[in-house]
Amino acid sequence: MALIVLLAAVTEVILVGVSWRLWFGQSDFPAIAAIATGIAGTAPRAFSAAVFLVVCLALTRCSFGEWKAKEAVPRNSTRFFLVCSLTLGASCVILNLHCLQAWHWLFLLICLIRLGPEDLQLTLLRTTLASIYVFAALSRMGFDSTGGITVQIVQWWCDTIGHHPVPAQKTLLCYATTGFELACGLLLWLPRTRRLGACMAMLLHAGLLISLGPWGLNHNPAVLMWNCWFLTALPEVFWKPAAGRMTVTRAAAGMIAMMPGIAGAAGWIDAWPGWQLYSPQPGSTQLFVRSEVIDHLPMGLRPHVDPPRFADDLCAVRLGNWSLSSTGAAIYPDEEFQLSVIQKITTDLPLGDYRVLLERPRRPRWWKRETVRLDFREAALNATDKK
Repeated sequence: MALIVLLAAVTEVILVGVSWRLWFGQSDFPAIAAIATGIAGTAPRAFSAAVFLVVCLALTRCSFGEWKAKEAVPRNSTRFFLVCSLTLGASCVILNLHCLQAWHWLFLLICLIRLGPEDLQLTLLRTTLASIYVFAALSRMGFDSTGGITVQIVQWWCDTIGHHPVPAQKTLLCYATTGFELACGLLLWLPRTRRLGACMAMLLHAGLLISLGPWGLNHNPAVLMWNCWFLTALPEVFWKPAAGRMTVTRAAAGMIAMMPGIAGAAGWIDAWPGWQLYSPQPGSTQLFVRSEVIDHLPMGLRPHVDPPRFADDLCAVRLGNWSLSSTGAAIYPDEEFQLSVIQKITTDLPLGDYRVLLERPRRPRWWKRETVRLDFREAALNATDKK
């Protein structure tokens, strides 16, 4: 377990470094607090991020010593830095919900697992990692074959090997890709098939690194680091034999580790904490503005405003692209978060010069979407009523 914490801490430091403008508040992308604390400005966020990085480095040093000495129980110093990592990592999220990236959430869970009972740590970690594959795949079942990251990956591989599938074949390939990911998670859950599941999952991540890397779709560096972490962690977590027989306590621990995925699938928590990665299920918010007011938008956002399709038409604003370019991190996939971002960037715009398109899933049939056009005052009131 010490090696997993070591790998997680190193990866966390690298990923925070990649998206440092998000964590240190050095971006024009608005910060949206997860909890209203009355603390404003970039100084508290920068301070929390700086101390968090120092603590992660200290945790790396302690975990390396434990791994080298092959110690199963964490030292007191390690426990201290684990608690500090949890506290400071959570404070960064409280000050800016955008920091709750999927990789940061996984790091916090690993720290929490390491603080748990020694005989349950491996069970909790295995179930958590297997749940990521299962619930991420399930959240993409039923997707439209005209968009999404799965379609982009399938199309890239088809172009690379010189295959030109018809739409029906492309849809089948997308379902097969998602089904392969689901099979990885299910096999990782079962003791007798864990090694096969680990091999399949490593093959999946290797394929993702090839297709999403600089030689492929040139995706966000954080996604590449996420896949690299899984490549190194999977053999360590799943190649070892099961630690003793399954007991009621271990079964209960496994159920607890599955709760984020279950809650995400039910819509009780946000997409990323519920392992709905690249999922079409979460709601979204789209902003449209008139071309005359583009110069009143934040400087970093202006390059991400599409031209009007015809005269006097509204221009689509690409908030997701703005997030990637200005913070180095993907936008948080929650319509209320995105509404709050829109509120901050349209404060000085007349209501007639922009429009908000709000889309929410009708759960449990999430593929049925509720789409509403409204100005921001209506959008803010609607979001408040939904809470």
